[in-house]
Formats: sequence, structure tokens, C-alpha cells
Amino acid sequence: MEVNKRIAEQLSCLGRTEWPKDLEPIQASYDGEFGMVEFWEEESKISQEFLFGESKGGDVEVLSPYMKVWVFPPKEFVKEEFITSMEKGEMPGPSEEKAKGPGLTKEQINQIRNDPGAMERVRELSERFGGEARFKVFFVDGEEKVGEVLVVINEEDIGIIDPGFDTSNEELDGKMFIDFDFMYEFIAFEEKENSGTRVESPPWEGRRGGIIEVVKNVKNEAATISKGIGGLRSGKIRTEPKMGAWETLRLIGDVASIFGQGGGHEGPPPDEE
Repeated sequence: MEVNKRIAEQLSCLGRTEWPKDLEPIQASYDGEFGMVEFWEEESKISQEFLFGESKGGDVEVLSPYMKVWVFPPKEFVKEEFITSMEKGEMPGPSEEKAKGPGLTKEQINQIRNDPGAMERVRELSERFGGEARFKVFFVDGEEKVGEVLVVINEEDIGIIDPGFDTSNEELDGKMFIDFDFMYEFIAFEEKENSGTRVESPPWEGRRGGIIEVVKNVKNEAATISKGIGGLRSGKIRTEPKMGAWETLRLIGDVASIFGQGGGHEGPPPDEE
């Protein structure tokens, strides 16, 4: 990037504003099991005053570099970190998220209490299960239990999350079992898709977005729902008592919306086998 800027500056000093034709844009990429890197350059016209910080007129051509990077650790590393977090009673994730503790903060609870729409979701989900919804999610790798999370929704506490290996079994309304391989592939897919939409660009250009990013987001959401349904139908995700794919996804969406992770799913259910 700095080399391209210096070349453009030297050309400007010579009274030239066109990029040399023999200096062609670079394109390179690598895509492996645990990561990908994509680098490319595009010819751009940039204000000389903006690029060099000097009062020069007109634009100058420069090769602008862009890069996408995605790195994801192997399954065994993720599994080890997951188990370590569960043993500490923490939800796996960044250290700053762990510092807040599992579940909702006091500020988040107050925000939900002051939001009629959010409280209606809490009330509707609680009443659906007799005043309080209590679920437990088990993460399993074959016969090995990798961890479990108790989720409680009611109007008094709003939402409680209790991760670990020996959480309460009191009056559970349902259980969900998630295959760790499926979860690992799902998280890796989400990370890759989300990282793939982020483009590192030079300081003289803003990050790109617009309609391309919107289309990607819509496609990613559709792919996420499709993978969730696929996991349910393949047995990688199963529930006790057994629920249909759309009913399960709607329940997950409702719980996620309460904890600020996303929104509940609406619309007609897809055809179920």
C-alpha cells in the first residue's frame, strides 16, 4: 500500500497522473481447511490533495489494495476451549464477553423491561410453558458430553443462562441435544461468511458495502436457516420431547431475541418431512 502511494507521488512530481501500464494489479488467494486469504488490487483515481496532503489539483491514479482474511482453529482446539469454559461456568467466547458473565446484564434487563415489544416476547414465551420456560441444551461429541446450558425465561428474571456440566434438572420443559461436529461446522461457516463480507481497504478509500453487502446478508441468513433445518432432519440436533424443524427454529429464535442475539422467526413453516 505504501509502495503504491509512493509511486503515485513520484509520478505526480513528474507531472504524470496515469498509473504505468507495466505495473499490473496483483491478485492472490489461499483457501485451506482452517483459513483463507484473498488479496487484490484495483486501479483508482484519488484526489492528490487527499492522498498526499498537499494542495495539488486534480486526481492521480493509484493501485488500491484490498484484503479478506479468515482464520478458524481446528475442532480439537475449539472443543478444549469449550470444555474449559463450561468447567468454569462460562459461555465460550471472547474474554470481554466472558467478563460480563453468562446471561443478561442489569442494564440489559432494564432495557427489556422498558421495551413493550421485548416484554411481550418474554411474556408470550413464558406463558407458552405455564409461566416459566426452562430448557437445557446438551453439547455432545459421540458419547462424550462436552457441556450443557440451562436456559430459563420468565417475567421476573427475564432470562437466565447457566452453563456447566451439572446444572439444575428441575421441571424442564424440554431438552435439546446438539452434535459438536455440527456446531463446529456451523460456527466455522458463520465465521467464514461474516469475515468474507469484511474487506480491508486502504485509508484513502472507505469500506465497500451497498447492495452487494445486503444481498450477502440475506443469502447468509437463508443459509443459516437451511443449515439449522438440515441439522434437525439429520439428527445432529434433536429435542425431547420431539418438535418439528420450524417449531424448534422459532423457539431458538425467540430465546435468542430475548438475549439480544437475533430475532424470532416469523412466517409460514416450511414443508416438514
